[in-house]
Amino acid sequence: MLRNTILALAFLVVAGVVLPAVAGDKPRGKMGWHEIKGQHFLVYHQGHSVFADKVLKRSEREYHRITKDLGITRYGNFWVWGRRVKIYIHHSKASFVKETGGPAWVGGKANYVDRVIRSYAGSDKFLDTVLPHEITHLIFREFVGFDSDVPLWLDEGVAQWEEVSEREKRLKLARRLHELGRSIPIAKLTRTDIRRVPSGMKAIEFYAQAASLVGFMIEEFGARRFRAFCGHLRDGKSMNDALRFAYPTAMRNLSELESAWKRHLEGSTDE
Repeated sequence: MLRNTILALAFLVVAGVVLPAVAGDKPRGKMGWHEIKGQHFLVYHQGHSVFADKVLKRSEREYHRITKDLGITRYGNFWVWGRRVKIYIHHSKASFVKETGGPAWVGGKANYVDRVIRSYAGSDKFLDTVLPHEITHLIFREFVGFDSDVPLWLDEGVAQWEEVSEREKRLKLARRLHELGRSIPIAKLTRTDIRRVPSGMKAIEFYAQAASLVGFMIEEFGARRFRAFCGHLRDGKSMNDALRFAYPTAMRNLSELESAWKRHLEGSTDE
């Protein structure tokens, strides 16, 4: 059962992988690009107006949901006018792969420097997982800073948590791993660069635990405290100091965060 859950999540992560592009990377295709404008996004498409309109509406909806969930709605004017995020929808998967240089299994590609997201027409996986994942990364990084030294589990955990359609699967896996005594110690989790971990299953476990930790912090203590925690990290405080200032009576360092999270898992039900 555990192996099946991990394999299912592995497929979802692979299908939703987004490769960062170099600065200035722009579509090169010969087909013309049509623009649809929203408040926070500009969507460009090559004749697939129906899908492009879906992407724009979903993007605006996800933007408002994610900023509210993370408690940063009053900081939400960083993507307006000339700073709107650009989303390019290629007319086919083959065109997307050819023009971006990515592997065929990639569902989208993001350029964090220029705030550009790219995919192809008809990619449902893009709408359900890749799009909210990448919008979350951009929102989170706009708030804490692209150069902030936040641990990768927090950066990825926020993005994994906001993939709502896959949230419960990740939480279920995190609970199961804890029951089996296989949770990653948070000190090790904080040191881990998942991009250098060769094992796919270890990567899935990392992502599940990261999502579970972030979800615990948001749901147990509220978005306002989570925003304060992230704000302290943005301002240069260490993880322990950020926890101490944001959660002074609940979890004042990583060790207390881990203990509180485990108590939460033990009190939750796995239906």
